[in-house]
Amino acid sequence: MAHPAVGLVVDAWHVFRAGTSLAELAAALAQSAIFGVELDDAAPEVIGSLFEDTVQRRLLCDEGCFDLRGLVQLLRDKGFDGPWGVEILSVAFRELPVTGALQRAADTARKVL
Repeated sequence: MAHPAVGLVVDAWHVFRAGTSLAELAAALAQSAIFGVELDDAAPEVIGSLFEDTVQRRLLCDEGCFDLRGLVQLLRDKGFDGPWGVEILSVAFRELPVTGALQRAADTARKVL
């Protein structure tokens, strides 16, 4: 039974690192279940352990191999019009000044949105 306070945040990292195809995701999702989206990108191969790759090596949108444009289109086709966020867990990103980091995150996200 659906409840209006229960939903899903679609996280690009987990979709693509899990090897989920966009067709599989489209078949599994109902628009009403999507509460938000987290965008980020990655190198084609996991670097180090999966945990290290997850918490230290995420890339900004459009700087890696994920089909973010395809993901965005799929979610829009499902009728999603909620919040889009950028989730970067990266040693290099954490070294940037806050204002510069925010600007880069916004600029790269706009490329795929």
